[in-house]
Amino acid sequence: MVDNGAAGFSTNRAWRSSTWQGGGATYGSSFAYLLPLDWPPAAIVIDNASVGFATTGAWAASTWTGGGTIVNSNFLYTEPGGSPPDTASWTPTIPASGSYEVYVNWSAAAGDRASAVTYTVHHAGGSTQVVKDQRYGGGRWNLLGRFDLAPGQGHRVVLSDAGADGRVAADAAQFTPAGAAPSTATW
Repeated sequence: MVDNGAAGFSTNRAWRSSTWQGGGATYGSSFAYLLPLDWPPAAIVIDNASVGFATTGAWAASTWTGGGTIVNSNFLYTEPGGSPPDTASWTPTIPASGSYEVYVNWSAAAGDRASAVTYTVHHAGGSTQVVKDQRYGGGRWNLLGRFDLAPGQGHRVVLSDAGADGRVAADAAQFTPAGAAPSTATW
């Protein structure tokens, strides 16, 4: 048997480590794991505090995590109804042309989040609108679809509060090459 701290154990990215042993036995002194918001090694992740993220309108920061895990330390939110609509955008630096799976994360809240927000993905074939319910599904990567992207083309995801019936949250977007190797551990 090879423990995750022994020679012969390897990962293709940084896995988290814990010594928690409640509810089940572990071999050795710790175990390695990934969270639902961890991403594959080839993924491009843009958080609301990253280069490539921009907003228009009035957005406020929050560190509330009751709606699910957020990337880094906070997320932004806006109240709908302004004119023009408030927007948040994630523009990745795409390293190579190809098909990418595009995901977003938000902090969910059944009591005050919008039931239908529009994400517009600008890609090689034009733009595609995807509607998501932000009352649920927070704290995980939510797939917007698979799109062809290319370097230097300004491909991006834009979130708008136009027509929203509650607060709109903006946290992070992930752009992963289709078929990219998942996070793995090898013993």
